[in-house]
Amino acid sequence: MHIEEEKKKDYVIIKVSGRLDAINSPRFEKKMKEKLDEEKRKILLDFLDVEYLSSSGMRVLLSFTKKLDALGGKLVVFNVDEDVLEVLKMAGFDRVIKIVSSQQKAEELMA
Repeated sequence: MHIEEEKKKDYVIIKVSGRLDAINSPRFEKKMKEKLDEEKRKILLDFLDVEYLSSSGMRVLLSFTKKLDALGGKLVVFNVDEDVLEVLKMAGFDRVIKIVSSQQKAEELMA
């Protein structure tokens, strides 16, 4: 798994690639925690190159969605691979986590 970060004025974009599974989820969780520690309350996750999402990866997503909501922040996931999106929908995450098709739509939600 590879994680890149792009800081914008009011939010941060985190691009995740590879497998977000039990092996890699702790690294993803650490990156998300770093953003909270830096008081980043608006986070966009680019999942274009996420090829696999396990329950441990979904746990991290749900945990940080709840944490950001409690702090008045936002988490938006965009560019989600069809197979990964299907997993998120089957688990009902599309009702809890904001998922959009493009970076432009995600950025509009940050305004």
